[in-house]
Amino acid sequence: LIKDIRAGRLKYSLHKVTFDDAIADGLYEQVCKVTQKSGAADKQHGCCVSGANPPECGRTPPPMDGRCLSHRTCVAKQKWIDNIYASYGDGADEELRCIPSRSGGVYFTQVLLDGVMSEKIPVLRYKAPAPEFVDYEASVREAYTKSWCETYLTNVLASVNKNLRHFAGVDAAGRTGDLATFWLIEETKTLTYETVCVIEFERLPFSEVERVIDYIFSYIPVSTAFDATGNGQQLAERARQKYGASRVLEQKINDSYYSEAMPKAKRYIEDRTVTLPKDAGILSDFRQVKVINGVPKLPAVKNKVAGVQRHGDTCSAYVLAIWAREKLGDMGEVYYESLEKLGGKTAY
Repeated sequence: LIKDIRAGRLKYSLHKVTFDDAIADGLYEQVCKVTQKSGAADKQHGCCVSGANPPECGRTPPPMDGRCLSHRTCVAKQKWIDNIYASYGDGADEELRCIPSRSGGVYFTQVLLDGVMSEKIPVLRYKAPAPEFVDYEASVREAYTKSWCETYLTNVLASVNKNLRHFAGVDAAGRTGDLATFWLIEETKTLTYETVCVIEFERLPFSEVERVIDYIFSYIPVSTAFDATGNGQQLAERARQKYGASRVLEQKINDSYYSEAMPKAKRYIEDRTVTLPKDAGILSDFRQVKVINGVPKLPAVKNKVAGVQRHGDTCSAYVLAIWAREKLGDMGEVYYESLEKLGGKTAY
C-alpha cells in the first residue's frame, strides 16, 4: 500500500509519525496527565531535554537531595521510554521508528531494467581535454565547448519534436570526483517518456557544464530539476535566475526526497512508460541503488566501469528528470506584458 502511494498509483497522502516524534510532542506528559502521575513539570521547568540526565537543574534553592522534582521526572520519563522500546525487542525499529524490517536489497533489478533499455538512445561523454582545462582562457574553453556541442549535440537536438514537452535532470558532481550528468526526456503524445540523450561530464569545469545546458535550452524549453546539494547549488541557482522558477527546480537530495522520488521513478520503469539507454555504465549506476533503513537511495560506495569512477550519477539524473515531470509538469510559462509606466516604475 505504501509503495503504491509513493509511486503515485493511489491518490492518498502518506504521513510518517514515529514514537520519538510523539515523545517530542508530549506523549509522556499526556500519559502522566491521564494516569495522574507527576510528569508534566519537566516541559515547564526545562531541565529535561531529549532524555538528558543532568546532575542538577540549577533551581534555587535546590531541594534537599540536590535534585528537583522535574529532574526526578526526567529519570522516570527515560525509564518509561526504555521500557517501551525493550517491550518491542527486535521489532522496535519497524514498529516504533517506521523503518521497514526488510532492507538492503537492490532496488532496480537487471530484469526490470532490461525491459526498457534501448541501444538507439545516445550516451554522450564530454571529458576535459586536459587536466589543466580549467585554467584555459575563458574564450578557449568556450570555443572548445561550442565545438563539442555542434559535433555531438546538434544532430540529437534536431531530432526532437519542439511541440512536445521536455524534462531533464542534472546531477552536478565535483570537477575532480564523480561524473556530472544530464538526462533529457521527451513526453510523447501518448504520455510515454522517451529518453532523448544522456550526457556524462568528466572532470569538466562547472562553467562548461553550464554552457552545454544553455546550448540545449536554446533549442528547446526544458523543465529541469537540479541537484542543489553541495557543488550543484550554484549551478542550480544560476539556471533558475536565467530561466525562471517555472522551469528550474532546485532540489536538495536527502532521505525525504529519496523516499518520494525513487518510487515514482521506479514506477515509470515498471509500467514501461519510459526508455533508458542500453549502456554498461548506466546499468551499473541503477544497480547501485540500495534500500537502506527502508529508504531507496545511493550508498556511499563507489565503483569503476571502463576506468571511470561512478556513484550512480546517471541514475540520479534520471530520477531528477522524472521528479521534474512530477513537480513542474503542470506548471506553465509565466508571461507578462508591460501596461504603462507610473512615476518611473513599470506596471505589469
